[in-house]
Amino acid sequence: LREAASLSFNKAHYLKDELLKIKGFSLLYNGEFFNEFVTKTPINSAELSKTLIKYDILSGLPLEEDTMLWCATEMNSKSQIDELVAAIKEVCA
Repeated sequence: LREAASLSFNKAHYLKDELLKIKGFSLLYNGEFFNEFVTKTPINSAELSKTLIKYDILSGLPLEEDTMLWCATEMNSKSQIDELVAAIKEVCA
């Protein structure tokens, strides 16, 4: 359990760091988090989610027009996270 928790924490923080490198993404809440966090999105979050499905990628959960809940667990690989981020960069370009 300790290893799963550590992997989840580290992967979620890696995802957050990578998303924040994309113009227009920012954290909605600046507090500490474990494996889930909310970002503002530069484009409509529901549209982003729909578009990522075309890449066979399950996105975060759209909350409002410009906010999305993201989660990473021990089951997500770094390459999957990198693929998600690359697809988002392409969609937001």
